[in-house]
Amino acid sequence: MALNYQYLDDLGLLSIHWEGRLTLGDLASAFETLSADPTVRSAQISLSDFSAVESMSIFHFGLDMLREVIGDETRVPLEDRPHHSAIFIDDRRVLSELVNFATMLNRIPHLHVKVFEDKAEAIAWLGLPPEAIGRVDPS
Repeated sequence: MALNYQYLDDLGLLSIHWEGRLTLGDLASAFETLSADPTVRSAQISLSDFSAVESMSIFHFGLDMLREVIGDETRVPLEDRPHHSAIFIDDRRVLSELVNFATMLNRIPHLHVKVFEDKAEAIAWLGLPPEAIGRVDPS
């Protein structure tokens, strides 16, 4: 699994690019990495690009545990300003697992997550201008 991210301060956007084969442990590790970076904790919106993900191996029980951790860790910094996260996927092989992941995250009151198969729609849902698409593509 490879994880690349950047915080685009002028857009208030955390742009995350995932690659390879993902497990629940990878998702948990990535959350830990992102949580420890003070530059990204102020992001109110994020775009997670899963277009380079080859496969995902996550299980419902593990998702519930991860949801509890994410909910507890983000409650204080986000309870007064909800976080909106768009997930972009262009490969249907992992779509159902990402929809399950998004559904799980939406159970956290201060998180709003939606899965998109069109990056332009994801950008628009986040309230960003269309030209932001060129800035969120991996370098």
